[in-house]
Amino acid sequence: GGSVGGEGSDVLSQVRFLLTSDGSRVVYVADKDVNDVNELYSVPIDGSGPVTKLSGPMTPGGDVLADGQRGPSFALSPDGAHVVYLADQETDERIELYRAEILGGSSPVRLSQALIADGNVGGDPFHSPGRHGVVAISPDDAWVVYLADAEVDRMDELYAVPLDGSAMPHKVNASLATNGSVVDFELASDGRVVYRVTRNTINAYDDAHWGQLAVFDPATGAVELSGSPQDFVLSQPEQGVDTEGGSMGGPLVL
Repeated sequence: GGSVGGEGSDVLSQVRFLLTSDGSRVVYVADKDVNDVNELYSVPIDGSGPVTKLSGPMTPGGDVLADGQRGPSFALSPDGAHVVYLADQETDERIELYRAEILGGSSPVRLSQALIADGNVGGDPFHSPGRHGVVAISPDDAWVVYLADAEVDRMDELYAVPLDGSAMPHKVNASLATNGSVVDFELASDGRVVYRVTRNTINAYDDAHWGQLAVFDPATGAVELSGSPQDFVLSQPEQGVDTEGGSMGGPLVL
């Protein structure tokens, strides 16, 4: 039967529901209507209204991502009006980004760009030493920021797209090394994006990768880097690695 949290649910260890900013509604993933098919729903937190399905019709084998190894795979707008989520809604095993209204009433809109073969929004989970989410909405409700290996397979990069879908996504990270990737990011309260990059993720199981911090300012389009890539080491927290130099393992916190 169906369950909140969806197929293979482990509610204690993974984030599968979020509350709107005013606390009036909860948005969650469940296989409510079709067993083992995760979809996105919202409902008044006081139970005063019906459950509303937010995600669109699923292709056979398709699902809303309840959560990923890299953290929450859906996010709510600060004004409580919209949710963005990841799903292989149109093509099985191709994860794309969608926007839906939290109250329902209209069909979801795809926000992500065309992807290369084997590319996905959310990128490659083996590249991230952190546990941050792969999608977020800016504090002013204007932009959606997300990770994707949209142009080069397994090269995760950072993109921004207007929440209203009025323009195509554009890449915001600085140029990466041949085997580099953006590993995670966080939004500051002023809308700037802080993210971490590595110069080498060719071996996903290496315990550490040299990398650096960067900051993107959407107001100016400027990217500031923390210094040379040798300044920091990104360590896998599950491995308990602490190598020489400044350790950047674990969550990115602002």
